[in-house]
Amino acid sequence: NRGVIFQTRGEVENGMADFNRAIEFNHRFAEAYTNPGKIPYERGDVDGALADYDKAIKYGADSSASPSSGSYLVSASNPVLAMAYNNRGAVYRGKGDMKRALADFNRAIEADPRLARAYSNRSTVRLHDGDAGGAMDDLERALMLDPQLSKVWNNRGFIRRGAGHTNAALADFDRAIELDPRNFEARLNRGSVLHDKGRFEEAIAEFDQIILLAPRDKRAWFNRGNSRQSKGDYAGAISDFTRAIELDPRQAIAYSNRGNARRANGDLAGAMNDYDQALILDPRCALAFVNRGIGYLQQGREAEAQRDFDQ
Repeated sequence: NRGVIFQTRGEVENGMADFNRAIEFNHRFAEAYTNPGKIPYERGDVDGALADYDKAIKYGADSSASPSSGSYLVSASNPVLAMAYNNRGAVYRGKGDMKRALADFNRAIEADPRLARAYSNRSTVRLHDGDAGGAMDDLERALMLDPQLSKVWNNRGFIRRGAGHTNAALADFDRAIELDPRNFEARLNRGSVLHDKGRFEEAIAEFDQIILLAPRDKRAWFNRGNSRQSKGDYAGAISDFTRAIELDPRQAIAYSNRGNARRANGDLAGAMNDYDQALILDPRCALAFVNRGIGYLQQGREAEAQRDFDQ
């Protein structure tokens, strides 16, 4: 338990030391492997995390007793085993191995049908696989079990938005932010819905909050640039797109959108340079071809415009 407290406080080395002592005391203590598995994963050591979770599953499959008791009994519900499967599934999902991730989330739910996070995690795999209905069922179940999970409200809102239920989605994003004001995904999604509704000032205010809390979030700068451009603040949009590009110079769409803002602001030469750069980064960026084509038309270069439109 002390190791968990250290880990929660961010005292990683102290936490690892306590987990290792627990394992030395009883190498079959599954929970001691489950908790430290998060640490190597967060440090980028995926193989180390998988190794820890493999051991947690191995020893958790037949244990539900205290490590000091020396006896291990099979339990109808095994929360330690469920968490080990859930965490390993999250690692597999991070690696893009959705098949193994889904199998682990299924096993987590079998081991503990009340583990809300396992339903939430399984929903992301189902959504990835195109099963929006199954994903929604999982999210509804997760909210029944634990209505305090901000991430689940956000994910349900995401699916509702995709289905065109924007008001219901907005309500879900509101609830997600209420539960966790630092849920940047929910704030991004809420701002995007407000933008789509033409409520640009409110969208900008939402993106402002993300930039205040996470000034290196390129998505917030990019999205705020879009909203500023939509309300006619071209100078502000150019500034935001420029900052998004500084944070990630590989964003072809950011160059293309900045080009649009520059063109609207009277800088056609700068806009054409941006469209060119967008197409260098992504030769298949259809929007950049269309936008550059419009720029060519403004320059009277009709043949080159037609060539871009044909792309």
